[in-house]
Amino acid sequence: MATSILAGLFVLISQRFITFAPLLKLLLAVWIVQNIFLVSSAFARLELYVDVYGLTYLRVRAGIGMGLVVVGMALLAWQLWFSKSNSWVTSVFAGVCAATLYAGCFVNFGYVIARVNLVREAGRIDTSYLCRNTTLAVSALLEHAKTTSRVYCGDAAQYQLIAPEGWRDWGLRDTRLAAAQQKFLMLNTRDSVTSTQPRITSGDEEIAR
Repeated sequence: MATSILAGLFVLISQRFITFAPLLKLLLAVWIVQNIFLVSSAFARLELYVDVYGLTYLRVRAGIGMGLVVVGMALLAWQLWFSKSNSWVTSVFAGVCAATLYAGCFVNFGYVIARVNLVREAGRIDTSYLCRNTTLAVSALLEHAKTTSRVYCGDAAQYQLIAPEGWRDWGLRDTRLAAAQQKFLMLNTRDSVTSTQPRITSGDEEIAR
């Protein structure tokens, strides 16, 4: 990603010389395609990591970052082909980044990560990571428990209760999460489900919760 960003800056700096060196335009186009291929191969490697080890917050951020880099490279190719100005490409890319950040405010990434990891085989689910923060993932845990009668992170949810400090901290999202958490805790106390407790690594010791 860093090399692609540097390549993008190089393309922006080189725009002023295209008029005097037509061959440079072709070379810059090859440069952009090369970097798009580089980021695409990194994204494919990230997909392999997710398939083997599961999805994490860091891998979500890496995927979003790679996607933005590819969009930026595509905008540079558009600028190069249609002779757009540097201010045009920077303003459009800034708008894309702002739209991505704004859209991310409406996504419960904890839910998405839990849903992706819970469809894996039981022996390949990293319960330690899954149960580290169950507040955002509790809806996915509840859906999985209702579907498979198998509960993950039951004890962890009891110690991660959603308790706002005041009425100003309360909102629709917290209300829905709190309701899902209460249903999840009630489901965990029934005899019809199997509770699977995580093993959490602390230092050199593994403590079974």
